[in-house]
Amino acid sequence: LAVLGRYDEAVTQGEQFLALLTTSPTSLARTAADAHFGLGIAHTALGQAELARQSFVEALRRFHAERNHYMAGVTAWEHLHLALAYHTDQVTERRRIAELVLTEWTRASDAMLELAPLLGLAPLLIIEGDWAAARQAAEAGLSSDAWSTGPLTVLAPLDRMQGRPEAALAAIHRVLVDGPATTPGKLLLSTMLALQRVAAAITLDTRDFDQARAWISAHQHALDVSGRVQGRA
Repeated sequence: LAVLGRYDEAVTQGEQFLALLTTSPTSLARTAADAHFGLGIAHTALGQAELARQSFVEALRRFHAERNHYMAGVTAWEHLHLALAYHTDQVTERRRIAELVLTEWTRASDAMLELAPLLGLAPLLIIEGDWAAARQAAEAGLSSDAWSTGPLTVLAPLDRMQGRPEAALAAIHRVLVDGPATTPGKLLLSTMLALQRVAAAITLDTRDFDQARAWISAHQHALDVSGRVQGRA
């Protein structure tokens, strides 16, 4: 629910499930990590940064205890995006989280050879200006069977900023196949929103104002439908 943008439902069901665990058999406890993970995503989107942080910390603790290094890395990846959005002045902390993504995915790659652990550092590398390393990490992820859209959310803004708008738009249309008319609920909402923003920026750069208006309207619609707070002006 949370990854598709149904945040209020995710919070309600996640909290109800965790409450149920207090009286349920321990066999259900293994799914608690997933519930905390979903709550972290939902709280992030709804602007509830501290609740999101707490949820990600608990999800990470549980995934790590289960030796589920892949999901521990995914959780740290989402935690990194939380830190980059809401705690921009905590440089040491965001680097610690990024290194955690790398560590967990490196461990997971022993069993999942198609993983590209360095992709976990890409969002931080963009923010800190090491675009060459960010591109290398994203391209490694793009060639991996384990990833589909994640690397494109890194490459599309890089292509735009490095003067390759055609490549950026091509990547965007690989995911948002109906362009601005792509409807929410068909893919990860965070991915959709990120690519919509890049598409809007490119069409503004090229003074294609009709297309820019369409992308901006699509982005606003996705925010309104989901109730997402993060990403609003």
